[in-house]
Amino acid sequence: MVRLPNYEIQTLFRRWLCTHINKHMDGRLRRKGAAMFLSAISGSMASFSEEFGKLIFNTIPGQFLSNKEVVYQAYVCAFFTAASQALQVIPRWEIEVECRAGSGCLDLIIQHMANRHGSIQEYKRVWPSAKEKGGGYGDSQRTRLTKAASKAIVELDARSYRGRIRDHVTELREYGVAFLGPYCAVEARLIKRKPGGQWEVKELYTADQDEARREQLYGVAPGPSG
Repeated sequence: MVRLPNYEIQTLFRRWLCTHINKHMDGRLRRKGAAMFLSAISGSMASFSEEFGKLIFNTIPGQFLSNKEVVYQAYVCAFFTAASQALQVIPRWEIEVECRAGSGCLDLIIQHMANRHGSIQEYKRVWPSAKEKGGGYGDSQRTRLTKAASKAIVELDARSYRGRIRDHVTELREYGVAFLGPYCAVEARLIKRKPGGQWEVKELYTADQDEARREQLYGVAPGPSG
């Protein structure tokens, strides 16, 4: 199991992961990664959630699973960084983790000095209960993941994270993401503003939509509830 005891080790781990992922990305994964990165900042939230769920379920190393939130964060940051570099945009997209923003620390922020689109993401780690371990994906996992993803979305408002966004960004996709082993839940919203204006919600990606996505990807196995 991977453990990251302090900020310095976390930073080194993210850098190593980014180099490792970049080195081992084949052409197909590079294209899919770039497409997923673009959907995170300027595309369909449903499409992003579908591809992001597959990324976590199919590619994250087993030793990262059932671990602390910061390990998932490091993997996602490293993958997004490598994927954004595949776009060959100069200057590069800025991808930051554990950013001081508002009244807390934002897990991930993506923005660019010359682009009106951006994304912020808040992560929650759901620990498997004793009954859930080895039980696959069922009602208990579904319910707890949905609740945690919704909590992450609420925190984006409560902690005023948008203050970290640059003034020229006028279209923002906000994601609340919850992880439980290889499974993840996503809730999201698209918000827009005029330069200097207030943010307004324009579109939602709801828990019901994401539960349908998860059921299709993971299946729903009978198992313990609660």
